[in-house]
Amino acid sequence: MAETLPYYSNLLMVGGTSKKSGKTSAIRNIISHFSEDSVVAVKAILFDNDEHFYTHYPEAVGTDYFAINEQEAIDKDSGRYLKSGAHQAWFLAATTSGESKLFRQIDALCKEGNPVILESNVLRKFVRPAVFIMLVNPERRIKPSAKAMQDKIDLHLNSTNEDIEQISSHLKIENHQWKLIRKIQT
Repeated sequence: MAETLPYYSNLLMVGGTSKKSGKTSAIRNIISHFSEDSVVAVKAILFDNDEHFYTHYPEAVGTDYFAINEQEAIDKDSGRYLKSGAHQAWFLAATTSGESKLFRQIDALCKEGNPVILESNVLRKFVRPAVFIMLVNPERRIKPSAKAMQDKIDLHLNSTNEDIEQISSHLKIENHQWKLIRKIQT
């Protein structure tokens, strides 16, 4: 049965089986390789627990959605995306009650037409990207959001070897659309 989720041919999603799986490094490698294509990079986090959301982002108290359009290459993942050559870099966070706002922002960014890279596992349940890559850290336990997406992954890459450095060799952009050109499994 075909998925009925919104499809974006200009969306590449990168997830990881655990924290410290190399997602940011992989995305920075991709951005650097495709910087002439005006790539938009987004890090998105959904929180099941409002208290955890407000603990991490006290400036968001009283709302269920938080968005930053990075303007400087600061020492955060989204700032590192700019440093690697991203045309735009965003950080988005929301509670479950704010996930529709987060999704609308991603939808708007995709509809602008530039190639978009989205760092997230859980958002795969709301959207169908052109390519979904999962970085696997065999030294860490697989988190539930990664397990839940196993049947939706286009490419598994090992995060502890040269796969991260070679990640761009698996991809190309044609007419602002992401294409998977080489598939390996780890």
